Amino acid sequence: MQLRQNKPLRNLGVYELRDQKLVLFKRSEELAFLFSLEAWQLHGAVAYRVSHGTIYCHGELTTLTDEDLFDTGITASPPRLSSLWNTGKV
Repeated sequence: MQLRQNKPLRNLGVYELRDQKLVLFKRSEELAFLFSLEAWQLHGAVAYRVSHGTIYCHGELTTLTDEDLFDTGITASPPRLSSLWNTGKV
């Protein structure tokens, strides 16, 4: 199996995948993480990993690839720590 780089992806870009809007955090040309909008704002868990063009959901291989990501053209802001304090939870 030949490994490849992901297609060009925008760091902090908002992408659609299966009717979900997700924020992409790019680590390298080969590795990126996708967060739900809520998880992004609350420093939550990764929903998907994009590695060498393949998409994994919670560590499990899916049939999805980076070609299934649709760029909405929106750029997310980095989450702020104050968003954690506004949840009413400690």
